[in-house]
Amino acid sequence: MSMDGKSVSRPDDDSPFAMRFELNCKLRPMSLDLLKFDRATNKEVGRLEGIIEFKSPDRLRFRIAPGQPRATDFESAKS
Repeated sequence: MSMDGKSVSRPDDDSPFAMRFELNCKLRPMSLDLLKFDRATNKEVGRLEGIIEFKSPDRLRFRIAPGQPRATDFESAKS
């Protein structure tokens, strides 16, 4: 799997769908949206909204809760 620019792909991917992402670095925590597109029509057919934090150059954490509003922090995710 690779993420370059604004897309996510696999070399062997023959799925009818494509994934893209949107990252807003102006917010704290930063927002990360994963978007699912129909390859034939290039229309968005799904979206997961989350937050992301870069802990170091090689570590990150993110929180995505399908079907729920975007989280506003990481602390409320702890159980």
